[in-house]
Amino acid sequence: LVRPDWEDKDVRVFEVAYDALAGYLVADAMTSKSDNWLKECLRSERFFANVVERKHLLADDILSNLAWLYPRKNLRQMLYEIAPPELHDSIVRRSLDMDGEIMTKSLISELIKLCKSDGRFARRCYSRVFARSLDSDHPINPLFLDEILLKLGCAERDGTWGRWVYENRQGLYGRIDSMLTRIRSLPAALVNPVFICLKWLLVTNVCSLRDKATHCLVEMGIRHPKLTLDCICASLGCNDPYVVERLAASAYGILMGLNSLRHISRILQAKLLSSIFRRSFVFLVTKSKYFS
Repeated sequence: LVRPDWEDKDVRVFEVAYDALAGYLVADAMTSKSDNWLKECLRSERFFANVVERKHLLADDILSNLAWLYPRKNLRQMLYEIAPPELHDSIVRRSLDMDGEIMTKSLISELIKLCKSDGRFARRCYSRVFARSLDSDHPINPLFLDEILLKLGCAERDGTWGRWVYENRQGLYGRIDSMLTRIRSLPAALVNPVFICLKWLLVTNVCSLRDKATHCLVEMGIRHPKLTLDCICASLGCNDPYVVERLAASAYGILMGLNSLRHISRILQAKLLSSIFRRSFVFLVTKSKYFS
């Protein structure tokens, strides 16, 4: 409800976002009524015309605040659960930015479904994941990203995720650099979230970004070999050849960097050794010596 406003001003000031505040006040008044009253209101033609079709100036602010306030006042029951079907997707979209402690497993499932059918919304979700720190306990996190992307075919993934990565590549270079600076002190609990982010960056056709992600995977594997190799082996079923090739190269780079055969049994159990030395991987394996 409060936003910074210091563009072209000598002094930094904050001001009230009046539309958001007005939308909040309207939504607060509506959610203070009985459930039956609110259900009738949501089903009315007037509400649909003014809010969903955006004829009202505060339409977005009212619906967003309704989506956020209702679960807070009703023991985490989501607004889309009492709304008519034609409002379902609109409410789910606006639930993306609610506080993590209010989100439910049901809402997360609905967000993932919507990502599969709405590429524009999916790209908004990707931005939210990378905007948060890796140790955030918010449910819109790398595990959420992983669940979305695993449900997509290669063509669908390229159309949403691949496009998002390309458009945000400059910021992602910086994000990987920050990961690299944290690798030496990276706690074991963050290996999987970091791995997921790096794994899905391997799908990009921007070679320099893919190389940087591979390098970071190798560095993390040298610091946490067992956890990283377990993550690599568990991801070999990915339907994107770029990912599998680079994961095989990363595993080889980790073993070369460790200069030890201690973890070779894990590689053999996952049949990763045959992937590493498959003819189509020879170039990548050779290149991975550079990463190690």
